[in-house]
Amino acid sequence: MATRCTTDGLSCPCVQTTNFLLQRVRSSQIGVKRFAGGSDVVVLRQGRSQEGSSRFRIERIHSNPRCYRQDGNGGGSESSSSGSREKIVSTGEMYPNSKAHERGDLKVSDLHTLYYEVHGNPKGKPVVFLHGGPGAGCTERHARFFDPQHYRIVLFDQRGCGKSTPRGCLEGNTTWDLVEDIEKLREHLGVTKWMVMGGSWGVTLALAYAQKHPEAVAAMILRGVCMLRQQELDWLYKQGVNLLFPFAWGQLMTVLDESEREDAVSAFYKRLTSDDYTVAQSAAQEWLRWEMGLSFFSTSQTNVLAWDGKQYAYVPLATEVESQSEKVATASQNAASPHSSPSTASTFVSSTVAQARLECHYVVNKGFLKENQLLEGVAQMRHIPGTIVQGRYDFVCPVSNAYDLHRSWPEAELRVVPNAGHSMYESGIIKELVRATDQFKRLDY
Repeated sequence: MATRCTTDGLSCPCVQTTNFLLQRVRSSQIGVKRFAGGSDVVVLRQGRSQEGSSRFRIERIHSNPRCYRQDGNGGGSESSSSGSREKIVSTGEMYPNSKAHERGDLKVSDLHTLYYEVHGNPKGKPVVFLHGGPGAGCTERHARFFDPQHYRIVLFDQRGCGKSTPRGCLEGNTTWDLVEDIEKLREHLGVTKWMVMGGSWGVTLALAYAQKHPEAVAAMILRGVCMLRQQELDWLYKQGVNLLFPFAWGQLMTVLDESEREDAVSAFYKRLTSDDYTVAQSAAQEWLRWEMGLSFFSTSQTNVLAWDGKQYAYVPLATEVESQSEKVATASQNAASPHSSPSTASTFVSSTVAQARLECHYVVNKGFLKENQLLEGVAQMRHIPGTIVQGRYDFVCPVSNAYDLHRSWPEAELRVVPNAGHSMYESGIIKELVRATDQFKRLDY
């Protein structure tokens, strides 16, 4: 049954919340405040009314009442939960584990080969998942955000990481190489259009891909917005989040000499690409410990995704697992030469070094992007349906990133999750991502 919010000014909790958010929007922040009766997520839609004034919409989730308010209008207008569109009910729970029904290796250059696997319905609506890092790789768990009865779910490891080879290789490894890899994979799988989901670095890659190949993208779901602007890099590696986590920052700096700490990224890059593999491993552990320690708001996690020769598993950084065959092969290789050059990195580079090396490579090169390139390029993809999910307390990719993207792309739905950080596995983030994939089931492509 449709409901109407009260029209007696500020006594309406919907109006109070809207005013609160509008104040934060005007001061370049997004505030979070609970609705009367409690709600899990604050949703902000920005657009234009027929009169040309700014229009913001705040909605409750997991309940029927909704409030719509236009800037400059103290009252609310009626909304109905029914309509011509099919109603999608989402539990917000991840789907059960599934096994890939297709696996393969796709050669994308003379040097690089990508590993991919396909889950779900072979005849379902195609979706591609873009993992973070760069260099984090995919796991079967990523497929659980999608209904396997409805979607044909494509996972792949980007250049230089996971099961793609050569591991840790920086040669021919740029954002635009990866964009074209996605296209090659799409064509290889016979996909006309697919939905794209990306998180963190995966957002950067998803935006670059959608702006280069908008005709191939049916919809987008983005989590933890990262666009690799200078302000974002400074926040994470120079002056910003270190003020909130001084002890963890101090631990990170122990790897560097005092004279190197002004430009920590360059100093880490030198170590991560060092001829001395022990130096590279030590730097990689601290680099990832810093990042992983910031990823969860509700819990503290310092695990790394590691390949043990049989499967991926989250293990403590200090006790990363290597298979016996990997140890033997690495030892044999080191006996023959002092190290493996990062430009032609060996398969036997540990997953820790590979991920940290790739991340630092992209940070040093600012994602191979011009400053603000992805924001300025949004005009090419504004017609694509999109949902942006952002943790309010994301210390890796702060909420201002999502706000900036939403200002350039007001047609997208922005959902800010209180009491959540950066990780896609925080409970509120899981619910919103699954809700988004469920809602896009109605999309015809």
